[in-house]
Amino acid sequence: MDVRLLEYMLVLERLGSVSAAAEEIHISQSALSQSLARLEKSLHTQLFVRANRKLTPTPAGKVYLDGARQMLAVKRETYEKLENLIRMERNQVRIAICDQVYAVSGAGILAEMKRRFPSVHFQFLPVDSGVIPEYLDSELVDFAVFCENGPPAAALCCRPLFRERLALAVPESAAWEGREIDRKALLSNAFIYPERGTFLYRLVRQALKGQGLIFGDVYNAGNVSEMKMLAGHGYGAALLPERATTLLAECRIYPWKPEVSYNVVYAVPVSQKDSSLAGMLYETLRQCLESRERLERTEK
Repeated sequence: MDVRLLEYMLVLERLGSVSAAAEEIHISQSALSQSLARLEKSLHTQLFVRANRKLTPTPAGKVYLDGARQMLAVKRETYEKLENLIRMERNQVRIAICDQVYAVSGAGILAEMKRRFPSVHFQFLPVDSGVIPEYLDSELVDFAVFCENGPPAAALCCRPLFRERLALAVPESAAWEGREIDRKALLSNAFIYPERGTFLYRLVRQALKGQGLIFGDVYNAGNVSEMKMLAGHGYGAALLPERATTLLAECRIYPWKPEVSYNVVYAVPVSQKDSSLAGMLYETLRQCLESRERLERTEK
């Protein structure tokens, strides 16, 4: 069956005019009229009638058009599965992942993806959340995991993974009793900043500004892992993603108030939102993160 004929009839239904439909699908009016006539002759029934100067489907036409939609959906799904299979066979799955997630769960996620999809070579690109939308838009990566605290870009389809917030890590040697933050004790510490210009840097600046805190002695770290290492070795206090503070035994963890939080999302270009591969990867990511969270609660 020529699927183009199915597409032609659906355009004709939508526009209700042979001339308008012919113009949209770039064929002549006579060619479209002849295609309709041949189709009706082969089916031994009329598919369209003219009413109020517009072509509308007959009952038989509605049945045909419903079937056309179903067949074209099958075609799209089949082509998509083939495209995904080819992509996976060629090992072309590239995932941008923000530092906040990569530092905590990157190794576990990658191991689970390799286990579930053994024929695929996944390439993780640790990238700051601020530039990940550009990576997706430029097709430098296929999918992404990143942090956002505002509306997503219109060209992206985002699905939530979890809500994260900042927590204060203070070396045990400089920590204080209680759960509330002791401003005087905190300011006696050095402070460890994330890399300037990053998503986390902007959040940390926002949190400190909200408390009117200015540190005289500061260190700059390249990423979350370096921040954890410096805090763990007693160099100073740090505001970290709460999940990154788990099992940081060398530090006392305090909740930051008022809370500074953000969303961690899985994102694909809108054009790929219905991709079966995108759905499978999302479920894998979600399950990996949930498993890690359960494990951490057990270890605590």
